[in-house]
Amino acid sequence: MKNCRNIPEEALFVSTTALNWSAFGRDDNPSFNVSFPATRVVFDPSRPYAYLSDSGDKALVVVNLTNGLVERQFALDWPPESIAVSPNGQSMCVALLTQPHGYGSFGPYTNYIAEFDLSAQAKTNEIQIPADAGDLALTDHGFLVVAGGSGQWTALQTFRTSDGSLLGTVNQVYMLGRLALHPAQNAVYLATTQLSPADIYRYDFDPTTGVFGSSWGSPYWGNYGMGGVWCSPSGTNLVTPPGDIFSSSATQANDLIYQTTLSGGGVAAIAFDMPHSA
Repeated sequence: MKNCRNIPEEALFVSTTALNWSAFGRDDNPSFNVSFPATRVVFDPSRPYAYLSDSGDKALVVVNLTNGLVERQFALDWPPESIAVSPNGQSMCVALLTQPHGYGSFGPYTNYIAEFDLSAQAKTNEIQIPADAGDLALTDHGFLVVAGGSGQWTALQTFRTSDGSLLGTVNQVYMLGRLALHPAQNAVYLATTQLSPADIYRYDFDPTTGVFGSSWGSPYWGNYGMGGVWCSPSGTNLVTPPGDIFSSSATQANDLIYQTTLSGGGVAAIAFDMPHSA
């Protein structure tokens, strides 16, 4: 699925080719049209649903991918943007922004995170955070990683979703970085999108406390195109938008090392097929 930030069109096709449709009684790969410019889109890892941020109407929209119908709309008090689903498919967090991102917006910030129980398809909680959420990552244990979205040099922070407690902070992180949670759920990779050349950084955190530990960047400076990152479910490789493959390791000397480049050009989105090693 393409990164849908700042789409100017009035409609967006939701591609479903990455789903295992045989599990839902279908053998085709349909595409469905929605009538608004989705700010972000994520797929439910356990159910045939897509979740879309409709910032214009301040709503989270649930699309049933078996028939293309809007299953439900959640009315929100503030425009939604970033969405993160926990790896186990049980929880989802959505960033609610009280003001747009801005290079000259230096805070203090007051924004909100809406939490959803995906099994019940219900909103269960809303917390206030002192951060401008540019991107999110969510663990199975309810730790939310928030990358700052305003003020140029900002912060990466962890929060407990149950009560909004701030657990950890790393400063000097540039705004609007894109996050990828490592499958071990003890680290995130952050790709810068507003700096040239772009780079990728790894930030370790304690999976039981949310406190940050070691961090480092790639050993390259403009050698490879970056600007985004996906982590393979195996936890051994990373993929970037140009199609470059890098290693993933908890040891700095072995991490973020270029491996190869995918054939076929750039990458807009990735889905992994682990049963077929693809």
